[in-house]
Amino acid sequence: MNSISRRNIIKMFGGLVAGTFFTPLPWKLLQDSSIVTQTGPWITKVPRGQLSAGYSTCTLCLGGCGVRARTIAGVPFSLSAIPNHPLSFGTLCAAGVAAHQSAYHPLRVRTPLNITHNNTTISTNSISLDEVQSRLTPYLNEADRGSIAILDLRPGRTASLAYRKMLGVNGRYIIPSYSGADTFDMMCETPYGPTGYDLENSKLVVSLGAPLLEPWGNPSRLLQSTSGERPKIIQIETRRSRTATLADKWIRIKPESETAVVLGLANVIINNGLYDAQLFNQITLDSPAYIQLVKEFSTQRVEKLTGIPANHLTDLAHEMTALSPTVVVNSQDADRYTDIAVSGLNLLLGNLEKEGGVISKNTIPVQSELEESLLAPITVFKNIPDHSIKLLLIDDPGTAKEIPWEAIRQKLSVEHSLAICFSPFLAGIGRNADIIIPTPAPFESLTDSPNSANASKASFAVASPLLSRTDGIADPVEFLGKVFSVSGTMEQYLRGRVDAILKKGEGVVFNYKDGSTVEVSSFGSADDLWSGLVAGALWLNESKPTKQLPKVHLLGKESNTAERMRASALKPEHNANSMTGGYPFTLIPFIHTVGVGAGQLSPLMTKVYQESGIRSTSNVAIIDPLTAQLSGLDDGDIANLDTALGSRKMKVTIDGSGMPGIIHVSASPDPIAFTKEGDSLDQNIFSLVQPDSDCSWKPTPANLRKVS
Repeated sequence: MNSISRRNIIKMFGGLVAGTFFTPLPWKLLQDSSIVTQTGPWITKVPRGQLSAGYSTCTLCLGGCGVRARTIAGVPFSLSAIPNHPLSFGTLCAAGVAAHQSAYHPLRVRTPLNITHNNTTISTNSISLDEVQSRLTPYLNEADRGSIAILDLRPGRTASLAYRKMLGVNGRYIIPSYSGADTFDMMCETPYGPTGYDLENSKLVVSLGAPLLEPWGNPSRLLQSTSGERPKIIQIETRRSRTATLADKWIRIKPESETAVVLGLANVIINNGLYDAQLFNQITLDSPAYIQLVKEFSTQRVEKLTGIPANHLTDLAHEMTALSPTVVVNSQDADRYTDIAVSGLNLLLGNLEKEGGVISKNTIPVQSELEESLLAPITVFKNIPDHSIKLLLIDDPGTAKEIPWEAIRQKLSVEHSLAICFSPFLAGIGRNADIIIPTPAPFESLTDSPNSANASKASFAVASPLLSRTDGIADPVEFLGKVFSVSGTMEQYLRGRVDAILKKGEGVVFNYKDGSTVEVSSFGSADDLWSGLVAGALWLNESKPTKQLPKVHLLGKESNTAERMRASALKPEHNANSMTGGYPFTLIPFIHTVGVGAGQLSPLMTKVYQESGIRSTSNVAIIDPLTAQLSGLDDGDIANLDTALGSRKMKVTIDGSGMPGIIHVSASPDPIAFTKEGDSLDQNIFSLVQPDSDCSWKPTPANLRKVS
């Protein structure tokens, strides 16, 4: 009998490995797994036919990226970026690459649904559009038309103007919040017009939580520069986001301390004379009161409020004035008074109408029927009186930001109300509404892609459909047009906009197919320009309007802005005092800004959130090692996340970059986005978070308890 030796063992395993390549079993398993993953209901079914290409513009976010679609028999199976695109610079994010698959999501709604809420679950039954109309009629017949409102979660589109026309001058058209550019315009003595950030020509960009290196307008803007060098990026925020990771420097701060940071930087700049006092006093109307407020926030006081060492804050202020032009940008979900403070700091830095700073841009022309004087005024959500809305119509394209339903419920009438959501998916806000009406998924309908409020130039693109719209899907503009007896299809509104652009005669048109650029005035008719944009093109107006510098109220036009800004800066103190023994930690939701709503996530992107763990979902609690130690938790443990509003099970992830006492949880996408199960209401982290008055959320006292 042969003895067992090392040589025999090596020969045996070598034979097993070699034999594996000749047995059909592993190859059969690979083939079967490929068939399952590539032929599921979430994958485009490509027919046999001719190979061709189509062009459109992605509308998942406000980046306005051009898209080239490879199609077979008109069905897209691959999306890619447009080289040399003026806005996206030849890039397309992962969500954009997979956007054509969103139409096949298991949570896709294909018929109007009546939703019944049963504590933490929902049940649905199909209804017809005629039944929806009959439910609407009693509210439309009421004398108080002010109790009818449209909440537009993606304002700035041509559809937004159409909604305002339908409501009329006495209607309520609601947006979640103002942008930073809107806030600056309201600070001016007289309206100044749209402005944007000239990031491409900045030397230093200081960001207060703005996701610059994610789809915030477009991350490629920061990688392009006329000088050949990208600007230095300093990211100031609580969480180590993707932008914080990729920035040149990340400064970690306490939650809700952004206003204190801005006032502290202004304090250093003013006390050290690092600004043009003559220009500053020339364009501001209340600089003495502003300076008095700023002087309250010394570097030592700001250190206690924010956690930034006093000497580091001083060094940052000196660096900002030395690396001119420096521009300060704010998160789109920020406190309004932080926006006002940021605008004041940019004026202090001499950034207005300066290359690399805050510059004016042209508006996108509109037809006469959509002129401002004929439209419902824009009302920000927090200014709507509580319990004043009886009929709420919500346009949620499935790619807009998530907001707490409790904040919306607070605005609804307690006697009787009806909330109808227009959305492609049974997810997010739509799950809390009374009725959901299915709308087109990305690339299923004709729409437009206006530029971001943060962009430095005016642009407009027609996003042509790449997919066929299925029966039962409603266009919200056309449906609501019938409800309010206002005629007009989406195509007619868009054609009117294109006609207005041609009449204005300014700007150029970039062709997606061949990369050529021609003057808009070279088009012989509006039909020719329309055909060019629908085939795949971008209108762009880079010219800068000539304006006199405005007169600005640094503390806003309201008499109590100074007190409110002071209160905003002192929020960290208030938060610390509100902590209780039962909830020793702070829960802070965050959003992955890839245009992913609760149900919009393409099934092809699930590996980014599940198997790989590159990004977290809302069932993952991210904490630092000290918080984990205090809670008796290890990485991967299951714990109950408790707040005064409820409890839910979470998987624990320990991140050494976290701040002690802080629990970070992603607000989107929800775990429900990866399944076809849709009967639970307790699927969004917002159910545990205290809603804020501005359609956002507050840091919420919380606790983590290990599940044994």
